[in-house]
Amino acid sequence: MKRQANVILALSILPEVLLLDEAFDGLDPVMRLTLKRILTDQLLERKFTVVISSHNLRELEDICDRIALISDGKVGLNDEIENIRALYHKFQVGYTSLPEHSVFESFNPMHLEVRGNVAVLVVKGDAELLKQQLSETQPVLLDEIPITMEEVFVYEMEGKGYGQIV
Repeated sequence: MKRQANVILALSILPEVLLLDEAFDGLDPVMRLTLKRILTDQLLERKFTVVISSHNLRELEDICDRIALISDGKVGLNDEIENIRALYHKFQVGYTSLPEHSVFESFNPMHLEVRGNVAVLVVKGDAELLKQQLSETQPVLLDEIPITMEEVFVYEMEGKGYGQIV
């Protein structure tokens, strides 16, 4: 209750900028939704900026139009969610006979997982061009799967060596 009261109190002074640190942490699902509704209602009523720091990217996807990923004090990815979704793609590709591993590596995947005759790739680029190139590998199954901001964050950070055990 304290957290919701603090946000409501902050909103009552009509700030131009509202900074929230882990605003939804520790709240039950009903209170999370209530707090999100209060924020979105306020944003629709008047123009102001809300900056939310959170480790729960899934929650931010619901209410933010822009995400910045910060690591080691540096801003890495900083863009509108719509643009991020247009750049990062997750494909599931199935084959009767799996091609050589080098075929998948040619797509420079951020993430590659192979199980049996099915490969899941996370790649950056133009979705239509990637689909066309993947279809040239003669799959029997080719689906683009929605990618979450959490997956983008994980694969970007892994690409920078974060979380690797030395």
